Amino acid sequence: GCTCNPGFSGTVTSTSVSPFYSSTCAPVACPSGTLGSFVPYGCTCSPGSAGGVNGSTVYPYYTSTCAPAPCPANSSGPSVPAGCICNSGYRGTVVATSVQPFYSSTCSAAACPAFSQGLDVPHGCTCNAGYSGSVLATHTAPNYYSSSCS
Repeated sequence: GCTCNPGFSGTVTSTSVSPFYSSTCAPVACPSGTLGSFVPYGCTCSPGSAGGVNGSTVYPYYTSTCAPAPCPANSSGPSVPAGCICNSGYRGTVVATSVQPFYSSTCSAAACPAFSQGLDVPHGCTCNAGYSGSVLATHTAPNYYSSSCS
């Protein structure tokens, strides 16, 4: 007997009149969390996710390996599609893309502020000699630190 092509649901049955079959085959919609209309015509993973969608002849008539990309270095969050933010002391953004590595990140370390010294804010800054206070990494723009060096 005949079956529907991968990515289609329905049945094909034989008949005694031309064209000698009856078909209810219909394209299956792309799965949730993917882009596209119907599986046989192409579905892609949403931006920020890796993998693919392929048609199948068994329910649900597709297989999906789409998986969210983890947040990149110097950022945190549930995943790229769910949202990543730069870590404390880092400035920039993480944006989901459709090409590997499935994100664009501009997270970079904030420089130590005036009257302090050190590699950068995330690695620690100390107030210069003759000044007292501290430098703390934050998520708050525009500086991404809080400094009380005075």
